[in-house]
Amino acid sequence: MLIASFWRGNPYDFGRVLLGVWPRHDIGVILWSLGVAAVDWQPTEALVRICTIPINGVLEADSDVGSTEMEAHVLRPLLWLGLVEPRQADVVGSRHGSRQLYRKTDLFDRVVRFDVTLEPAAGSIH
Repeated sequence: MLIASFWRGNPYDFGRVLLGVWPRHDIGVILWSLGVAAVDWQPTEALVRICTIPINGVLEADSDVGSTEMEAHVLRPLLWLGLVEPRQADVVGSRHGSRQLYRKTDLFDRVVRFDVTLEPAAGSIH
C-alpha cells in the first residue's frame, strides 16, 4: 500500500516536479535502501547517492536537483507518516548555516518489510 501511494499519488502535491517520475517509480528500491542506510543520521545528498538509481537529469545537472527531488517526493512524505525523522546539523563555513539530516524511525521497520527470496541457481551461473 505504501509503495502504491508513491506510484499513484499526485507528485505536484509534494512540490515542484523537476525530473518527472524520478525517484518515485523506484520507491521499492529506495525504501529497501533507506532501511539499510538510514539507521544513523544522513544528509539528503548522501541518501540520494546511496538509495536511488540515478538518471541523466540527476547526473548531468548543474545544481543538486536529486537532493531536492528526494527530499520533496520521498523523505517529506515519509516524515509525515512518521517513518523518518529530521534533525538540523550545523555546517561550518556554509552560507546556509545548517543542513537537514534524516534517519529512519522504529516505526519504519514495523511498516516497511521486504520478504526477498532468491531463486536457487540451477547449474553454473557463469
